[in-house]
Amino acid sequence: MTERLRAELGDFVVVADTSWPRQSSRVWLARWPTHEAYVKISPSEESFARERAALRSTVPAAGVAAPSLLASFPELRVLVLTVVPGLVVRTMSPAPDRSTEREIHWQAGATLAAVHRQHQARDHGDEVDPILESVLCLSTVREELSRRVLTVAQRHGIARARETLASSASARWLTLTHGDFQPRNWLWSEPDSQLGLIDFEASHVGLALEDFAWLFATVWRDRPDLRASFLHGYGAVLTPRDERFLAAFTILGSLEHVADGVRLQIPLKVENGLRALEVGVQALETLGASGPTPQPPSGALEVIASGLGHPPAEVREWLLSPRVRHVAPLARRLRSTAKDDAAVTAHAPPPADLPLSAGYDVQRLTTCARILSGAVPVGYKVGLTSEAVRRQFGIDTPDRGVIFDQDLVPTGTTLPASAAVGAKLEVEIALVVERVERSGEGWTLVPRGGFLCFEILRTRYCSWQGTVAQSVADNAALGTVVVGPPLASVDAPALLRTAVTVRRAGAEVARGGATELDGGPWGSARWLLNSLGAVDRRLQPGDVILTGALAPVIDIAPGDEIEAVSDDGGVIRVAFAGESSVQEGAP
Repeated sequence: MTERLRAELGDFVVVADTSWPRQSSRVWLARWPTHEAYVKISPSEESFARERAALRSTVPAAGVAAPSLLASFPELRVLVLTVVPGLVVRTMSPAPDRSTEREIHWQAGATLAAVHRQHQARDHGDEVDPILESVLCLSTVREELSRRVLTVAQRHGIARARETLASSASARWLTLTHGDFQPRNWLWSEPDSQLGLIDFEASHVGLALEDFAWLFATVWRDRPDLRASFLHGYGAVLTPRDERFLAAFTILGSLEHVADGVRLQIPLKVENGLRALEVGVQALETLGASGPTPQPPSGALEVIASGLGHPPAEVREWLLSPRVRHVAPLARRLRSTAKDDAAVTAHAPPPADLPLSAGYDVQRLTTCARILSGAVPVGYKVGLTSEAVRRQFGIDTPDRGVIFDQDLVPTGTTLPASAAVGAKLEVEIALVVERVERSGEGWTLVPRGGFLCFEILRTRYCSWQGTVAQSVADNAALGTVVVGPPLASVDAPALLRTAVTVRRAGAEVARGGATELDGGPWGSARWLLNSLGAVDRRLQPGDVILTGALAPVIDIAPGDEIEAVSDDGGVIRVAFAGESSVQEGAP
């Protein structure tokens, strides 16, 4: 065979055996003088025909990162495939952080949707029935093979799954499925944050939701954030019937692993199959075999719309607009580095000519991603509200960022040393929203109260200098908000009289007051209310508004202890662990 391939393709050397550790997997990386490619022997004629057909038509039309077919030899069952860059997601070492995981699953959903769209039809009952009958027939055979390892409860769940599958009309989306859609066939290219998809040997015309089943069985139960990211990328909102279909299909599909494990005497395969079966059985019991689900899981669009306080139709229109698609890659790149307690990896900022509207669209997209991951928006910060601070950062207009519940900590907190690396701090007045009213001059805030706070500023960029659009794309450099004591009064005259002194380790490092702000704290609140766009998150009762720096922004470092005292005696404190903890936590 090697001689035949060399005669057809030219002289090459085998660089590595990249087969999976199973007898049916035979894949080698080969090198020619000008390029590298994979040489794959398909495990069967059917697998060969499936993969070749997919790589010839559907996959190229989908425009996803996947192998291109360089050559094929049916009599040898050999495919020669281009190299897709990246590491296998399932075996990445070190494992990706949670933010990167969510990005991977978002791209996985988008990739699968692109493949499905090339060959999708709905409501073809005559074509679907034979597919369902085949699944049901195979499950019966596999149940018989697995009988000695199945409990009575599991066999009862299998019977319910068969009944459910036969009635899952809403799940009958016919498409070309990948057939083995899971992280062992996903490649993640770290340099360009790009997901690739390989191994189409199990692809077939089937039900689109079949490709969701592995994730449903193994990931989504414990990681609802990954489920939400995937469905957001795919653009799907699962109905209760879809959910029941997935549970039923998971039960019947898991029998393949159980039966093969029993037949081949592979205990781990039996164990994995039984684990997936239990996930399906429990899900089907929770959902009910038929009828409406009392509290169906919300789709990604509904989760985002609820978090923003806007109707789903408005949010969908915005998400699908050309302007949002244009900035989506930038948003993905920025949110791949979370501003959490780990040291932030510096990115080059977006182009200096990024329009302000595009900067806010990037911010809205990252806000959507955080909502999908479970974070709850709780208000806004207003930044660059004084002439002195704008001069300090080289920006000529205020900006704003979204605050989430995860960003708030109480006064007296000691934060990790890494939270101070490259960060800055400012002392501010925060107003608490009671309601927002329409007035002749725009929108007016009716406050519930207020408090003194620290805002810890962190940037993903390699420099603090930049344009206002670059700033808002980075969520206005919002890091952590340290909540201090309540203010005695929030009427305009009282707030304007507020003065503060900031000390580090007891020594004064900054002094200022509310008169530093353009129009005082109320002026910042008015600017915010009148700057919010049509799909920005609506302010709710109890939300907070950070109104801007009362004193010059200060640099901070590990080991710092910062205190601010207001003229009415209010005190707010925050400390950062020492430098040694940064070294101990370093990779």
